[in-house]
Amino acid sequence: MIGRMKTIASVEFGQTGEILARLKKQAIPAEIRTVTQDSGLEMSEIIVEDSYFDHGCDVVEAWDAERLAEQKKMSRVYCRRCGSQNYDWTWDERLGYIYKCKDCGDDFVT
Repeated sequence: MIGRMKTIASVEFGQTGEILARLKKQAIPAEIRTVTQDSGLEMSEIIVEDSYFDHGCDVVEAWDAERLAEQKKMSRVYCRRCGSQNYDWTWDERLGYIYKCKDCGDDFVT
């Protein structure tokens, strides 16, 4: 009997392959379900049985952290005050991305 299924990630179509490969390497069976958001954007949900949920989430979180680290590494965004690339960012409708340096605390936009 198949257990209850839970979503561990909602990602764009091109991002499912690497996540599925990582899940397979960890012996976590997963399925993909396509969903259409209210905005009309189609996303892929990666689902696993309830018993694999926590471990599956750990795999997805590790993938996402590596992806974000790589994006920052490739980025040309540097803190204006100290030159660090160690920052968080948020989106503002008026200003675009607002960055906050984790090293010196400066807020800046590009």
